[in-house]
Amino acid sequence: MLDRNKRQPLYVQLKEKIKSDIISGRIRAGSKLPSTMQLAEKYSVCHKTVQLTMKALVREGLLARRSRHGTFVAGQIDVDKLARINKKHRFAMLVHFNADFSSSFFMREMVEGVMSVASENGCQVDLLVYSSFDTMVVDPSLSGFLLVMPSREAAEKVKKLGIPVVVIDAHHKWLGLQSVCSDNEHGIFTAVKYLLKQGHRQILYVHSDFSKAISFSGKERYSAFLKTAQRYGIETEGYTTLVSDLEERLNGPRFTALLTDGYDATIATLKILQKNNIAYPEDVSFIGFDEVDLAEQMSVPLTVVKQQLEEVGCTGMKLLLERDEGKKKKRILVKPKLMIRESTKILLR
Repeated sequence: MLDRNKRQPLYVQLKEKIKSDIISGRIRAGSKLPSTMQLAEKYSVCHKTVQLTMKALVREGLLARRSRHGTFVAGQIDVDKLARINKKHRFAMLVHFNADFSSSFFMREMVEGVMSVASENGCQVDLLVYSSFDTMVVDPSLSGFLLVMPSREAAEKVKKLGIPVVVIDAHHKWLGLQSVCSDNEHGIFTAVKYLLKQGHRQILYVHSDFSKAISFSGKERYSAFLKTAQRYGIETEGYTTLVSDLEERLNGPRFTALLTDGYDATIATLKILQKNNIAYPEDVSFIGFDEVDLAEQMSVPLTVVKQQLEEVGCTGMKLLLERDEGKKKKRILVKPKLMIRESTKILLR
């Protein structure tokens, strides 16, 4: 039976189970498989799970569909050939990791999106981590790379190999690489507009120090806040601050709402508010950019701009597989979603 406690999707488990049975001979070459409903009942899954499994196995050449007759195991299973095919469809997901990288949500959801598309298409993705440009090890025999948060130098190094590359959560315009990013401007716009509807016009934007590191997203979000504030005629002078300066800024001009620019800034801000006995939403409304561990289970559930990271991962992997030259230089944006919880309130005029 399938293990529902595993993080691996059920259709992936079922695919590997049937694949193993075919290669080992437990399911004979040329034999007809039970119907979708019969397999769903046998493995205690829904018919959609079985359909995804069958689709993936057909792509790998292990199964063949015959119109009005059903699904059959391929007549000849060449295990060596299958291994060669899988090798040709082997990719790598290269992740830049540094000491400030503290959110587990970011990588987990993105990897799940990448792996789901890879599994559906019968290919393998190796997850590799590097801490600096010098520690990046690239295997030129791979079919392609997904680069997560790369510096320009790192992206250029992989591009020089002459194989397909898709950049995730960064965009180096002049390298001409495809990229998939969260729509930072849309996320900030949505958060500010929501606070405005609640009556807040004195919004303090708390941001990380994006001058020191690879902070493509931080710069975009900061610019988006200034642009949105100008659009709606709200004050920005004195209403943006580094998170490291927030405690001192608490004594400055009054604000009724806080908007942070990412996971680390949100966590640091929560600690500063607690230290200074500032309660939300009683004293100040609070929205964070990026989901936070246990945000829904906090004593006051936290409103966040949640990046759709699984969709970002799915889209990146699909681009890598499509290799559509018409989209080669295209930057794809995935809109975040505002998760409204209890950390904001209507400001009584």
